[in-house]
Amino acid sequence: MASKLRVSATTMPRPPQRWTEQELEADAKVSTEAFVTRRKAERAQREQAIAEHSPEYRQDFLDLLTSTNDLREVTGVSLRDRRLLRAARFVAVPFISDDDLDSLTGAHLKSWMQQTTERGERPSDDDFDAAAEVITQQLDSYRAPWVVERRRPTRAEIERFLAGSITLRLNSRLASLRRSEAAARQEQAVRDALAAAGYAEFKGKSKTLTDPQTEMPEGTYSPRARLLAGASVDVPIRLRAEHPTGLTFIALEAKDTNSEVNSRKRLIEVMDKATAWNSAGLPYEFRTGAVVSGVLPLHRLAEAQDRGVWLFWEHRLQDLTALLAAPQPG
Repeated sequence: MASKLRVSATTMPRPPQRWTEQELEADAKVSTEAFVTRRKAERAQREQAIAEHSPEYRQDFLDLLTSTNDLREVTGVSLRDRRLLRAARFVAVPFISDDDLDSLTGAHLKSWMQQTTERGERPSDDDFDAAAEVITQQLDSYRAPWVVERRRPTRAEIERFLAGSITLRLNSRLASLRRSEAAARQEQAVRDALAAAGYAEFKGKSKTLTDPQTEMPEGTYSPRARLLAGASVDVPIRLRAEHPTGLTFIALEAKDTNSEVNSRKRLIEVMDKATAWNSAGLPYEFRTGAVVSGVLPLHRLAEAQDRGVWLFWEHRLQDLTALLAAPQPG
């Protein structure tokens, strides 16, 4: 498919890139095929995670059982070891994320669990007690039936509990790894496209952009997300002077989706943010774009385009490079 990007030598803003439905459908098919290929190639990663972490997780859960009298006495004292508290989140149903644990307890257990030394602030006794209460209330009685039956577990029950808990924790780890790798993949692809257009990294210290036109040098992009108009922009881009589109700034989002339902949420998020971002500068000088990959339905792509969001496919980011490196007028 030939590139559709064309720019004029005028200073007036170019209308949103208009892919036809046939073009959107063709690229959506390529994107879905790439997604399927990536998923099928994950087997080696799964096997490595199982081999590397299963023994570690098994020991964590065995130690947790010892500390809590086989889960019959989950107390704040029994959870004062980071390793055991991390494991304890997975004996609940559904398992409790570290963010949810903080929300449910009103504590700051997540940051403590992520520490590797004792230099940071340690949670209070009340924090650990609150965590124990939450975990006790949500304990999975299917995996640990002996708790509700008020008896000691059999050896077979312990093994079934260990197998289920290890599997649950591995699934969580692999899902998190998949998300982080998708984000890293897209981030690198966008950086490569920007570098090919001759754009340099902007390394300003502030996490917030009040006026990208004055705060970012022309022909630069931020390698990390920044706040603009109250919403986080994945890749802020300050265009070169007198860019033929008439634009001075592009707020670029990166969206990788694994289903049509997921894509709906992500594209609607971009459309909602675009309203704030596009009005953060002078009229017709700020625009919003989205680099998309994965499984995306035609009608959602068309809707985003109708609401003024520029669409760039991860598998053909030469379109983004072509737009940013557009020849100067004259």
